[in-house]
Amino acid sequence: MARQAQDRYKEGANRHRDNTLAYCVGDKVMLNMQNCKTGQPAQKLEPRWEGLFEVTKASSHAVTLRLPANMKIFNTFYVSMVRLYQGASIEGQH
Repeated sequence: MARQAQDRYKEGANRHRDNTLAYCVGDKVMLNMQNCKTGQPAQKLEPRWEGLFEVTKASSHAVTLRLPANMKIFNTFYVSMVRLYQGASIEGQH
């Protein structure tokens, strides 16, 4: 009886959790620029994703990126703020 209740609780608690992608050192990723200021006059003109950045350190919940020197932000981000670079999806697109 207690085991069934525990299983139901576990199922409900895990329902909203996401299976995060495990990043490896050397992966190329795009960075979500939602919380970064770029100097654009309006937020809607700012790029949503900036990239290609190389992962230099990875854990289960955070990644450290190699950022250019002109980006004056901290280089460690939660995994939901980055996504793996997929490349051009349309042939001939750059």
